[in-house]
Amino acid sequence: MSEFDIVIATRDRLESLLILINQIYQSSVLPTNIVIVDSSENNNNHLFIDSPLIKYFHFDRQNKLRQQYFGYKQCTSPILVFIDDDMRITNFDCFNFILKNYENDEDLSGVQPNFIYKNSFFEQKLPKSKFRENQFLKKFSSLFKIIFLRKILAQGKVSYSGLKANKPISDGYIEWFYGPIFSAKRNQIFKKLNFKALEVFDTDFAYGEDFLIGMTLSTHGNIRYLSESYFLHEDSNRSFFTEDIKAYAKRVAYSRLFLGFEYSRLNSKNFFSAYLHYNVSFFGLILGLILNQFLSYSKSRSDLFSGYLLGYLNAIKDRKKLKEFIDEEGFQQ
Repeated sequence: MSEFDIVIATRDRLESLLILINQIYQSSVLPTNIVIVDSSENNNNHLFIDSPLIKYFHFDRQNKLRQQYFGYKQCTSPILVFIDDDMRITNFDCFNFILKNYENDEDLSGVQPNFIYKNSFFEQKLPKSKFRENQFLKKFSSLFKIIFLRKILAQGKVSYSGLKANKPISDGYIEWFYGPIFSAKRNQIFKKLNFKALEVFDTDFAYGEDFLIGMTLSTHGNIRYLSESYFLHEDSNRSFFTEDIKAYAKRVAYSRLFLGFEYSRLNSKNFFSAYLHYNVSFFGLILGLILNQFLSYSKSRSDLFSGYLLGYLNAIKDRKKLKEFIDEEGFQQ
């Protein structure tokens, strides 16, 4: 069985981190190293100095992508597992299940395990679409998406502007990672990733680091999706997702232009097409919010609207800079 390392990018959630570490130690297969990259204000190295598996690093940048990359540089095993500090293990044979996929598929570059949410605070706060609730309006939903380039993708696929399909209902292949837990081969995880674009994630407009890693990885290898849930996301009600819908929407709207440019680079497509797609699909998004607000007013929908608009306007203002990040091709060979 292949050796593997675990990388945990964390910030200001020490108690949650310690719970996860304890669960990892209970797993049926232990990693060679547990690399903790901590951007908290306090240095917690003293808590782990006597732990033989743990490599603790206090990091001075609050940028998850930079933390993940720094953690990767400290690893030695051929397989890596990236996991957020608020994940919980529900099946202690989870890492064994992940590793078996690499042994059975030589062409595999990554694995995306499924997980469930404990609370789904964010989903509860997001306003529900009235188009989906109204049977008459629902008939026009697919047509609306096609007109505004928000087409329905095949399961596991990605497209321009950070758009992705729903995750598959059974095991299969996907083109993206979706968040707090994923795995990849060490010699491929950051291959082709545009490191000039790290500057985007140094701002409070950035969103989609894990999506970007998965989208990049999928252009030169297969990502296997495991439909069975081995993990629980103990989602917090104090993250920027749940505390501030406007901030979330701002990040999403801004990052989608950058992600669209990256999609173009990775798939040798025209950058103007990415820019056009971003504008048309954004107009459809805003129009949908306005129509839903007309049908049923919601404060959270107003927050979404203002956040999306703020992110969009800043993305348009920074479009040349975002495009230059992509043109510079500062990616790892």
